[in-house]
Amino acid sequence: MVIALQDERLLEVLGLMERRRLLPREGWDLCRTMAMSFRPTARLTITDSNILAARNAYAHKNITEVMLRDCLDHPLGFLEGARLTKLVIAEHPFRNLKRIGFALGTIHVRDLAFIDSIPDIAAGEFRAAQVHTMIVDGCWAELQLPATVKHLRVAQCEFSGTSHLSEGWQTLQSIILRDTTIDLMADFSKCKVLRSLKLIDVSVPHNDAILWPDSLEFLEIGYTINEHVVDLYFPPLPDGLQTLHLHSLLRWPFGHLPQGLKQVTIASADCQITSDVLPEGLHTLTLKDTAGYKVYDANPFVAYPAGLKVLRFECENFPYSIGALPPGLEELVLPAEYVQEIGVLPSSLKSVKMPMSYRFPIRTSGPIVIYTHND
Repeated sequence: MVIALQDERLLEVLGLMERRRLLPREGWDLCRTMAMSFRPTARLTITDSNILAARNAYAHKNITEVMLRDCLDHPLGFLEGARLTKLVIAEHPFRNLKRIGFALGTIHVRDLAFIDSIPDIAAGEFRAAQVHTMIVDGCWAELQLPATVKHLRVAQCEFSGTSHLSEGWQTLQSIILRDTTIDLMADFSKCKVLRSLKLIDVSVPHNDAILWPDSLEFLEIGYTINEHVVDLYFPPLPDGLQTLHLHSLLRWPFGHLPQGLKQVTIASADCQITSDVLPEGLHTLTLKDTAGYKVYDANPFVAYPAGLKVLRFECENFPYSIGALPPGLEELVLPAEYVQEIGVLPSSLKSVKMPMSYRFPIRTSGPIVIYTHND
């Protein structure tokens, strides 16, 4: 980044004022701070063999991302009070830490990530840290969260007991658990402000109920690989839920869906969605490519909600008749290799996406925009 001429002049004036002590004490470091803000940002990886070089780089460069690799117990005091975009702590799970080389609780960081392990000695240290998003990958540990964290992303981890319900979870606004084992199912109803929850490839005990918070607006759940299915008991979903994504569920676990639900996406080869479970006011219904329906499976859609506006078949084929379309439908996406004839399109329809090989006449009572899957 090239510093503009006006920025250089401003820095010269500030430098002169700073040298003559014309700025209040709080502004004595203002010139250096602004000069660093004009520089390109940089990422810094610190190991046990480059502590001195890292300290020098941190003092003279605009460092926004730091990775600490197997060096958490080394002298890292220069990081205290750091304001970072991302801090990654990658400690070998079998290192026996005796202390931490800086006060973790003093940092301000947007993303705090733990890779491979969360050292026990560090667990309580970062409770006071200012953290927006916490990322945990490949860890087996008690999971404690900073008091300020809003978003949690967990992958390839294993938690036991009730550690995943420890202090800090109650303030989370979004949670993503992926490829993770939970011995005891979380009572998410304790997350009072949780708006988004994703449970993808998460191993949980059968016949255990998942409890939802009333604040939930987005839910994605299931296995993304079709040979794995989830058979769980779900209490009724919260009335405020807006979006629901389902993967490979063995059976329909919800009963009726909330009447305020606006979007439903289904990628499942093992459960049928009868016409009475989808809310009449549903806006968008999508069938994903991973559904893998075969001709001997039951048709998952007996009928569509009367108020449906968007119907998308994001799959190669669909071995059934599309059936009668709702009268207010505005957008239709047909399967890429659909070979059956559809009836008269509703007059409300504004656009339709057709297979390239569709060989039947398109019957409509009004103007319509037609796309193909190659467009």
